[in-house]
Amino acid sequence: MNQFKDKIAIVTGGASGMGESLCRKLAAAGASVIAADIAIENVSRVVEDIRSAGGKAEAASLDVTDKDAFYALVEKVAQEHGRLDYMFNNAGILVVGEIRDMAPGQWDRLMAVNAMGVLHGTLAAYSVMLRQGFGHIVNTASMAGLIYQPVTAAYVMTKQAAVGLSLSLRAEAAALGVKVSVVCPGLVDTSLYTNCQSAKADVQDVLGMLPVRACSADKAADKILAGVLKNRALIVFPLHARILWWAYRLSPIGMLKVMEVLVWAFRKKARNEDSQGVCIDEL
Repeated sequence: MNQFKDKIAIVTGGASGMGESLCRKLAAAGASVIAADIAIENVSRVVEDIRSAGGKAEAASLDVTDKDAFYALVEKVAQEHGRLDYMFNNAGILVVGEIRDMAPGQWDRLMAVNAMGVLHGTLAAYSVMLRQGFGHIVNTASMAGLIYQPVTAAYVMTKQAAVGLSLSLRAEAAALGVKVSVVCPGLVDTSLYTNCQSAKADVQDVLGMLPVRACSADKAADKILAGVLKNRALIVFPLHARILWWAYRLSPIGMLKVMEVLVWAFRKKARNEDSQGVCIDEL
């Protein structure tokens, strides 16, 4: 972790969950952290805590769907600090429900935050890092970025886009001095799930159907930073996510049969005709 000492890092979605844990751990390792989030009051409290503990941090108000604001923040940080070492594109949202139950606006919002938000942050940081000849972009996707999963199809689509963007850019950027990693966690205990609204689905019942325990945000941040230090292309954790990924690669058709059973179980237990909405909580 000493490798993060005196580095400059931007973390989106820094107000809670994995983003907050990343900010705290980076600062504890000696990095200067710019914690960005649309929830400026919450992210400011995170920054105050970090400073009280002797760390270096700044709060930035950022809506990741605002391309111009994103570019302006990245350029401002690079100019004020002289460089940008790490860009953690971590902000994301979730809608739980079948495709037939989702409203057009829910698709639009997911695309704007999870796909275009990651793209804005990636391109803005890549531009700066190309000029300086170094840097590391770390995009948060999900296990859903590596396998298909029903009842979260829109989320899956955006996360697979993030994986495709990240790995394609990694190949292009390697000889130019810029590193790219993509994070694909399984179930992590964050407000992404606990506060998520849905499209005709009972989110808590959906979570209750899963046969795995959630990883804590702190442990997730540890796994992410360890993977970054090793310059891993794909950072997949915890163990249940790796097992699921291996099973999918071994038998994609077999996995499809498992997913069909999960849809049946969802419709029996967790589908709720009265529930509608969109999750607006960031990771």
